[in-house]
Amino acid sequence: GQMLVGDFQNAVVLRVFLEKVNGEWQGAVWPFAKGFLSGVNRLAMGSDGRLYVGGVKNAAWAAVAPKDYSLDRVSFTGQVPFEIKEGRAQADGFELTFTQPTDRAAAENAQNYFVTQHTYKYHSAYGSPEIDHDGKENSSTEIKVLKATASSDGLQVRLRLEDCRPGYVTAIQALDITSATGNALWHDTFYYTLNQIPSGVA
Repeated sequence: GQMLVGDFQNAVVLRVFLEKVNGEWQGAVWPFAKGFLSGVNRLAMGSDGRLYVGGVKNAAWAAVAPKDYSLDRVSFTGQVPFEIKEGRAQADGFELTFTQPTDRAAAENAQNYFVTQHTYKYHSAYGSPEIDHDGKENSSTEIKVLKATASSDGLQVRLRLEDCRPGYVTAIQALDITSATGNALWHDTFYYTLNQIPSGVA
């Protein structure tokens, strides 16, 4: 139920989780796979269950990769890593769902999360600096984590946040979060485009 999206410039494949909130699509993105030989341009799932990644680059379209063109094949090892599987917006913060049970003591330590928000200029010029809540460029606003609560099975964590605003990209970093068996997160940071905050009692 999730998507894989190619990132040309960084020659990586990203994983995207989407949800509809107040009638509008929004969601989160994580790194998924890296090490491709050229700028990721096309993705296709093969009949063999593998992901095929076509790449290309040139002087006008640069990518952080060694080859001018490539065809890479990604195979599943059969082992699901310890990851944040989903990040869902809540009325008072976010709900994180993990692929494996977390160590609940670490998961419920609010200091183990670092959350910021930023936005971008939408204009005709290419690119934009990050902009914080006060309109300062090349800056982001730190969001205080008031409380972290893990579910009884350790698979979900609710983060209650202070002054988390719609219309901003929300970066959530899970620091020192481990699984119940001691595994570190494969990727500890994701970015959620928060267009809408769910209505309801927090």
